[in-house]
Amino acid sequence: MLPKPEKKSKKTLDAQQLDLVEAVSSLDKTNKKRKALLIALFFTMGLSLIFALYTRIRLLRFTDLSFSLPKLSLNLDKKEAPSSSPSSSSLEKSLESLLPSDKDFSLYVRLQSPSLPDFSYSHQPQYLFTQQNYQQILADLEPLDYDHQSILASLLPQGVNLQQQQLVSSDSIEVQSLITIPQRQILIITRTDPTTSSHDIDFHASMHEKIYWLLLKQS
Repeated sequence: MLPKPEKKSKKTLDAQQLDLVEAVSSLDKTNKKRKALLIALFFTMGLSLIFALYTRIRLLRFTDLSFSLPKLSLNLDKKEAPSSSPSSSSLEKSLESLLPSDKDFSLYVRLQSPSLPDFSYSHQPQYLFTQQNYQQILADLEPLDYDHQSILASLLPQGVNLQQQQLVSSDSIEVQSLITIPQRQILIITRTDPTTSSHDIDFHASMHEKIYWLLLKQS
């Protein structure tokens, strides 16, 4: 008895369908693997590129560009120096303009103030400080009573405290003046030789007055 052709045909068709399903499934797996590989490569290369760009941007930002903030100078511990603080060079030039032509004339000036830098000027001091320095002279003047009778006292304004010594001998006339006003102490010492100079006590008094006003004007 011959087999029925319908059954054989059906088995063949089922086998072909099974092969087709397996082929489609294999292709689908291959595509999925390919997509997964592409995605992995994309993320790997993409992240590397992102990090490279980020690093480059940082380098450009912090090396190529320079930002500077204005500097502020704050000094809270020290008092601000007044705008009228004396200029040493200008004071020296002004004092030099007062010097007489006498070769033996000597001058020493010292200005002290708690709000200003100390200032001192000297012209031929070798004739002044042969026996005492300015500190010893200052120590001798400070205990003295205020002078209200001298020529210089009459030239200075009221309220100015003057302590003075006039040392007159055959070979020198020396006048030492300590002038004290609020926030200022001025020491002025002048000396001339009477054997070679015609300048007298009046000259010294006038010189001390000029120096006093000069220091007040420029300090």
